[in-house]
Amino acid sequence: VSTIAVVGEVTAESRADIHTQKSGQVTRVNKRIGDRVAAGEIIAEIENAPERAALLQAQGGYDAAQAQKSIFATNSKGAGTSLASAETSARNTLSSAYASIDNAVHSTADSMISNPELATPVFNIQTTNSQLAVNIVNKRVGISAVLKRHATVSRDLSGTSLRMEIQATQADVRIALSLMDDIIGALNGGIATYDTSEADIAAFLTTAASARTALLATASALSGALETLDAKETAVELAEKNLQPGGATPEASTAE
Repeated sequence: VSTIAVVGEVTAESRADIHTQKSGQVTRVNKRIGDRVAAGEIIAEIENAPERAALLQAQGGYDAAQAQKSIFATNSKGAGTSLASAETSARNTLSSAYASIDNAVHSTADSMISNPELATPVFNIQTTNSQLAVNIVNKRVGISAVLKRHATVSRDLSGTSLRMEIQATQADVRIALSLMDDIIGALNGGIATYDTSEADIAAFLTTAASARTALLATASALSGALETLDAKETAVELAEKNLQPGGATPEASTAE
């Protein structure tokens, strides 16, 4: 083997210029001249405290967003459960309202009316106010349609628009209250006869007043059911909106 001594400068067969995306103080050098460098290896590190802080801040924001998303999901589930409960309560309130109206008509009014289910009923109590007697029989004829509607709807309230039915039943309660008011007015002017004593009139008056009180309580319950239903439906809409990207509202950031 022969050797030849020469004088010159040795250069690499290839070289690459390294550029960084930012300038700054080099805090660590992982390779020295002559070391092999594989793709992806870190050769040196530059001061990056601001970037690390920004990364931590971004990670914190992401974690907070994930936590808020979880809260919104919980709120949405809770709002749905609350709405279902309100709907069940509203159906029960409607059933009670039907019973209250039915009692006012069949148990109270009809005890003073002959042939109440026919087209020509007769108010049996003699009264000084004959117009009220006429009003009573006319309203008794008219309220028959209300009672028939209740009988139909009550068979399957699950398939009924609760909001519309509550509003319709509120109107029905007002009709029944008007009938009770006319009956009470007629009884206050009631005239004792051979068939109806003053004690009978007093008893009828007590019964009618009781039925009227029950109807007023029914009207209040229906209003409360409607308000609750409105509130729960609004809560569900808000919860669903918050689950959408960009839909969160500041007041909805905590679990209900």
